Amino acid sequence: MKNIEHSTIALAGLFQSAYLVKQIAKQGMVDQSYFETAIASILKLDAPSTADVYGGVTNVQQGFRLLIKQFGAEEEQTFDHELMRYVLNMVVLERKLQKDKTMLSVIGNRVREAISYAEHNHLSHEHVLDSLANLYLDTMSNLTPRIQVTGERRFLENEINAKKIRVMLLAGVRSAALWRQKGGSKWQFVFSRKKIINIAKCHLESLYVTENPVR
Repeated sequence: MKNIEHSTIALAGLFQSAYLVKQIAKQGMVDQSYFETAIASILKLDAPSTADVYGGVTNVQQGFRLLIKQFGAEEEQTFDHELMRYVLNMVVLERKLQKDKTMLSVIGNRVREAISYAEHNHLSHEHVLDSLANLYLDTMSNLTPRIQVTGERRFLENEINAKKIRVMLLAGVRSAALWRQKGGSKWQFVFSRKKIINIAKCHLESLYVTENPVR
């Protein structure tokens, strides 16, 4: 698989995490299956492939749809500026994180603790969420510029929602790191839009055929 295909899968994971941040902040709810996919991606330290980080490409379908919509937007009103702001902020945060070796070490150790919690509970268990949310709060939230999440006050002030948002921000940074490792760069947003759209479409079409075989 070419680097652009690997990086597109990671980019789909990144966009999907940003979408979930927005969903929680605006609606006070989250798609549970994609939410758990994001959590699992944080805890997947060793994976044989990019797709395996997310448990398979089927688990980033929403991310592929978002890539197609964002990179194929020809009119201003169809482009989601808020979503893109989250994505770009996560990319910037990941680049700053890579320069802080001490923080990286702390994150690695505490992710391993969260893995231990997840092994004895389920992915969205309170202990797992607390562990990952506090990890983000103690580390990445101290990097500047801080990611400003906008939404409904009643949802943002809910402590459980706040924890979920922090975990999704952490998942987004994880995907940003994977995207960069697979050759991703912000230049792709300018020069590789058509390639990214085509790869996303191919994955969605393949998933549709798999789920709806000809009888």
